[in-house]
Amino acid sequence: MGTRFKTLLQKIIYTICLFSLVCHIASAEPCIKDSNIKFIANKYAKGFKIYQGKSFFLVETKKQKILISNEPQNICSGYLLVKSPVKKIAVMSTTHLAVLEMLNEHRSLIGFPDNKLITSANITALVDQKKITNLDYPFNREKILLIKPDIIMGYSASVFDEENLVQLEKLNQLVILNNDFQEESLLGRAEWIKFVALFYNKLKLAQKIFDDIEKSYIKTKDRVKNLKKPKVLIGQNNHGIWSAPGGSSDIVKLISDAGGDYIWKDKKTSRTLQMSIEAVWSKLMESEVWLTQNTWFNLKELKSSDDKYSKLKVFQTGRIYNHVLKVNKWKNMNYWETGIMRPDLLIRDLVIIFHPNVLAGEQTTWYDKLK
Repeated sequence: MGTRFKTLLQKIIYTICLFSLVCHIASAEPCIKDSNIKFIANKYAKGFKIYQGKSFFLVETKKQKILISNEPQNICSGYLLVKSPVKKIAVMSTTHLAVLEMLNEHRSLIGFPDNKLITSANITALVDQKKITNLDYPFNREKILLIKPDIIMGYSASVFDEENLVQLEKLNQLVILNNDFQEESLLGRAEWIKFVALFYNKLKLAQKIFDDIEKSYIKTKDRVKNLKKPKVLIGQNNHGIWSAPGGSSDIVKLISDAGGDYIWKDKKTSRTLQMSIEAVWSKLMESEVWLTQNTWFNLKELKSSDDKYSKLKVFQTGRIYNHVLKVNKWKNMNYWETGIMRPDLLIRDLVIIFHPNVLAGEQTTWYDKLK
């Protein structure tokens, strides 16, 4: 009897595996009975999955399951219900602002943690018209309750972020996590436009926008794939410790695709590297291009922060760049809003820096040489 039961159990498990796609999206019976449901595969993004039904979308992230529909019903247990299209949204990341603008849905934005961080002219105009509430950071829960957003799009970069979002959920606020920053490539990050588009019934538009971004990115990448790569430095010294991206980070992937050779590419981690400056000084001296990735606007600011920098070969050759071309009146950089969500344009910036003859005559969008 035990053997027969075991055999029966194995058959059941096998049957479940055959229908794993359906079982993966939901355990509720109505979802399983929907024969029209289909999986929409991403090309690069790993942080979310989309399943399309006849009149709804099911979305899975690492932390949430969401059902999006014009008339959402509780047909799948454990799913957040969102009525689309969203009319009012509060977002917590500058990258979310860029995606809203790309979808032409920035007018639905009614709240953001710090309006001084906004660099988009279109969204700044809405701030000036008092249409976007400054929610503060840590965000003011009372302000959020007053503006009554349909959804709050947040992210969970730390326990602190998650605790604050949990508090909003306890106040019956619909919190959606958009963790685009966890992607391994900037193309993966840019593909989150599809995730956001679902809440506006604009998936087809998002797919077209992303396909254009990908096509342009690959075209630029192919132009430099056989060229000699300059050695690229990122980061800065802080009390004797050089901080720089790990070799598995998205910016390192971008540098490689743009025809650069990141000097710590072999340190395969997505975490920030922390290294004694004495131990890596010889490596620093090898670098031919320095992407500072911080808040320096000129060489005077760079040198005044640490006189050691002036001894570097790259300081003497002058090939030091930062993304300082597009800033608002508070000197906050558009790179952190639009730049990293437009890898097709960002890779062109780096190609212009690494290989000036390839795109001769073209101007960078974000990066500029420090003088």
